Amino acid sequence: MGHLQRQRGEAEQALAAYDRAIALQPGRYEALLAKVRVLEQAGRLQEAEAALAQAVAPALQALRQALGPMPGALTMRAQMAGRLSNADAALALYRALFAPWGRVCVREPVT
Repeated sequence: MGHLQRQRGEAEQALAAYDRAIALQPGRYEALLAKVRVLEQAGRLQEAEAALAQAVAPALQALRQALGPMPGALTMRAQMAGRLSNADAALALYRALFAPWGRVCVREPVT
């Protein structure tokens, strides 16, 4: 129902339909992401960001649990590489640290 209303340009009705779907099935990512799209198209970017955070929170929590202490160890190795003036190694370790979260902008070392 929300998809049809979105196509018709009925943003408020689409949002209400997506909210009902989310209430019935809180982990239903399709409805959460569709809600984000409607909010974004309506220029309600802060609300869209909050809905997106809600959509990805369970996956991030599961990822954190699966990784356990790994992020802390990678961070310590990257910091140590930086202290040892090994920028290439530090950059590689930071990239490995952020890889599970998709594309992350990491600046190249300044030479």
